[in-house]
Amino acid sequence: MKNRKISAVITLLLSLYLFALVVGCTKKSEPPFKNVVLIIVDTLAVDFLDAYNIDRATSSNIDALAKSGTTFERAYSPSSWTKPSVSSIFTGVMPTVHGVRTINDVLPSEFNTLAERLKEREFKTAGFVSHTLISPALGYAQGFDQYDTIPFKGNVHNVISSEKVTDMGVSWLKDSLKDSAKGDKPPFFIFLHYFDPHNNYKHHEKFDRTSWYKGELTPGIDIRQLRKKSSTFTNDDIRYLRGLYEEEIAHTDHEIGRFLKTLNELGLTDETLIILTADHGEELMDRGFIGHSRTLYDELIRVPLIFSLPGKIKSQRISEPVGTLDILPTILDFFGARRDEVFRGASLKDSLLSGTAPPLANVYSEVDFRSNAIKSYKISVVQGSKKLILDKPTKKMELYDLKLDPKELINLADVDKKTVDELSPLLLSYEVEQNKEVRKEAPPPERSPEEIEQLKSLGYL
Repeated sequence: MKNRKISAVITLLLSLYLFALVVGCTKKSEPPFKNVVLIIVDTLAVDFLDAYNIDRATSSNIDALAKSGTTFERAYSPSSWTKPSVSSIFTGVMPTVHGVRTINDVLPSEFNTLAERLKEREFKTAGFVSHTLISPALGYAQGFDQYDTIPFKGNVHNVISSEKVTDMGVSWLKDSLKDSAKGDKPPFFIFLHYFDPHNNYKHHEKFDRTSWYKGELTPGIDIRQLRKKSSTFTNDDIRYLRGLYEEEIAHTDHEIGRFLKTLNELGLTDETLIILTADHGEELMDRGFIGHSRTLYDELIRVPLIFSLPGKIKSQRISEPVGTLDILPTILDFFGARRDEVFRGASLKDSLLSGTAPPLANVYSEVDFRSNAIKSYKISVVQGSKKLILDKPTKKMELYDLKLDPKELINLADVDKKTVDELSPLLLSYEVEQNKEVRKEAPPPERSPEEIEQLKSLGYL
């Protein structure tokens, strides 16, 4: 009898322990936020932001966001142009895996996007977009209750869109609160895409940095004309273009600040995870070229990555390399869902909450871009302070020490054979995976003459 009582007590204690363990696990999967805001700024190079370069004064609102949360100083985009980069942020996998690698590709429905995954968790979802390359017709509206694009007519560059994106986001927030007043307030996910820093670069008098210029260039000049003139640019011409670019960033930063101010006024800041990043950077005559899409140097693939949730996410700066495709697995990890698969993003949750270094990772990027003017097939890997780039057609490799040579001016491939031998198998195995995963290129979609001209003016055709 005594043994039976002891056994019963042990069984009871074990049951209580298991119950507590289950409850504890459940609590661990409860995220410290209710809502999620994802802000992607098109063509935003980190060196032009206050939060990444103290010599700048272009982005006070983004800087304040960075100070309130975790800033990843070395975040890399999986590609150097919009479609593959945004597809990877939405899916958490590399372009090789999701298959959006060329101008004609559509984001496949077989991949569950961030919006779809949050929708499964009863989030209201909305996206407000200012780029024709991530339109609903190309698969980017998957999982969104509402996904609106800025209507463009004629030349896309005659439109200043940041104000409209903020207006739509603010309106949706306020309408959502009105609806929630009638019942329970569901969590929300809102995606804001700001386009204005993309060429062509327009003047914003309120954020003037170019009134000193007396040369021949003018605001809004077509990128095709700029590229034709670039061989004759003076130092003042280049400084002027960069000034216009800074004005575009400052204007966009102002509009981001207006949205964040509304979020705060509505009492939502303390319960909303805010993530700010970019799809890629921009080359402004760094190597004699203007634009993006063709290389994998840091001016194009190193992007801002900021997570803010005051009081819950640490205010800190992290210098280890990470990728923007880590965004999706990080959010899912807060709900208890981990993913550690090859060529896929890793969770940064522990870094955000406790300040621990992110998982040691090889951070890959790739570009497969084809147009009349540009043909580029490259892959790269960043490991610690070293970056190795492989040009696929020629098999030529470039090696850079990003700590000693952050501008990537000195190719060490012929000097540091040891590092090349260590990193090259990573790129060669990645190339094998690319060849396995490669999808048949989609046929060109039907485009109106206006759409074709817009893509040409963007530098994509």
